[in-house]
Amino acid sequence: MPTRDLHYCELVEIGQRDSEARAAPVEATQAQLDRIAHLDGQLKSCAYVMASSALERERTTAGRKSQRAR
Repeated sequence: MPTRDLHYCELVEIGQRDSEARAAPVEATQAQLDRIAHLDGQLKSCAYVMASSALERERTTAGRKSQRAR
């Protein structure tokens, strides 16, 4: 399967990559935030981006998931 940048992937593909340990949700969130930061200066499409909250939520979720796997 060819690899694509995470910001182009659908959620189903991100979930598959996560289950195969090829990409974590934190990485997917960071990829989206990086893309917003890169393009929003031109597009002005986001009024407010809560990057730290989004990443903290994903880290918390990932921590819970790893605890359940034990």
